[in-house]
Amino acid sequence: ASDTTAMKSAAGAGLTAIKVLVGMQWFGYMAAALGDSTKSYVKASENNGSFLVTSGIFSILRHPNFSGEVLAWTCNVLCGAVSAAYLLRSRFSLSILGTLGLSMMGWIGMLFVLLRATVNLEERQQKEYGDTEKYNEWVKSTWCGWKLPKADGAKKEDVINKITLDVETEEDSGSGI
Repeated sequence: ASDTTAMKSAAGAGLTAIKVLVGMQWFGYMAAALGDSTKSYVKASENNGSFLVTSGIFSILRHPNFSGEVLAWTCNVLCGAVSAAYLLRSRFSLSILGTLGLSMMGWIGMLFVLLRATVNLEERQQKEYGDTEKYNEWVKSTWCGWKLPKADGAKKEDVINKITLDVETEEDSGSGI
């Protein structure tokens, strides 16, 4: 009797978790869609090609599209994990584990793309608008969302190899011959 009660309790907690996760997933997708529609509206109403969207949902999140999708995809894979855990309680299944593993791999791929895109957009906006007061105030008052940490060191394209033909100057890079 206690095993039956435990199973019902676990099933109830699992179902509650899935309901919360599905709600959060849809919230993420709605934030992304609202970001897309706000950006499209502002872009259509601007006369020149250069604009920085800071109104609507962008007054809270700098990148609602990416943040919303990260939330949605994370909740999606967590729903799968909760479901798999419930199904695996009754019997072991390589099929369920395989499907969960593939889902996790897809989530990791999506997450990497979205987090990298956030970093790239942050850098591009900093370059384009970093010297404006509007941009700096916006950055101070909003959350950029999840992003990958900055890599240490210079980017490969930032390194300039100097080739000199002057005998008195040391070679900065090369074969050393």
